[in-house]
Amino acid sequence: GAVYLNLAEAAAECGKLDEAMKYVNIIRHRAGFSPKVDVKAKSKEEAVLLVRHERQVELAYEEYRYFDCRRWSLPGEDLLNEKFSTGMKITRNEDNSFNYERILVGTQSASTPSKMSYESKYHLLPIPLVEVSKIESQTGERWQNPGW
Repeated sequence: GAVYLNLAEAAAECGKLDEAMKYVNIIRHRAGFSPKVDVKAKSKEEAVLLVRHERQVELAYEEYRYFDCRRWSLPGEDLLNEKFSTGMKITRNEDNSFNYERILVGTQSASTPSKMSYESKYHLLPIPLVEVSKIESQTGERWQNPGW
């Protein structure tokens, strides 16, 4: 699904609305949605929003969301405020149904719960120290991405 969503995102960003929606609908059909409820976009902005929403739904629990928000340089409110990291504890019942419990990460092993937040420095990764040293030896300047 991620490849189709990458294609859809690229098409939406280029303004190719029909192509973007074609790939989104391929994903939706695979998930069991009827062609009667295919999504359509009237503008580039709407197409981008639809693709981003579909990424969030299709790739839930696959650890894409954080990196998607970084790539888009649009951390949502959920990433701007420092808060505790959470996870999901899933247990199977005797009748083969499941219980879902949201837990604070770090609380299961008596450690301190971990907090996370988003800072603007996370838009770019740090340059490895080996590369920083190479740049410094060639230019005389110690260069690093902002905030690192």
